[in-house]
Amino acid sequence: PGGGFAYEYGGKTGYAVQSTEEHNPVFASYLDPNDFSGVTLALGEGNNIDLTAARDNPNSAIAFWGKAGPGVNSVFFSIGDDESNGNKAMTRLNLNEYGISEEWNYYVIPLEDFRDRGLYWCDINSVEIAQNIEWHNINEFRFSINMGENPVEEGEPATFYMMDLEMVEVE
Repeated sequence: PGGGFAYEYGGKTGYAVQSTEEHNPVFASYLDPNDFSGVTLALGEGNNIDLTAARDNPNSAIAFWGKAGPGVNSVFFSIGDDESNGNKAMTRLNLNEYGISEEWNYYVIPLEDFRDRGLYWCDINSVEIAQNIEWHNINEFRFSINMGENPVEEGEPATFYMMDLEMVEVE
């Protein structure tokens, strides 16, 4: 939607919309393997989506095509609400539970696989705090890694490519 944007955190993390040998365009996340790092796709202010009904439907899922770079075996995918209650909470799962590969994989992740409670970062105490996800105010999707979990070559990023993120209903 109009007004959407991407942002990154952690060390030398970056992102780009680019072509690969197989597809054009894809969203590439270049994550710093020596830091806690991530790339977030934000829908923008006023563009929240309500996933409450979809969350209650066991056939609802988020789907996308994804491909990992060499040495990448652990990437988290998160769903986040907005900050309308003062805190932005995110619930996440590890894509290695769905098969990370250097080949293109069609991920279909049932919404019920995500926990009802997520975490938000408290700057005051420098700690993550648990909070219920506001499924009626979803605004962000994130790909992230933990420090030191991906054995990529020295100086190289932990790369994850994604395209065609959408909500689907499975039979």
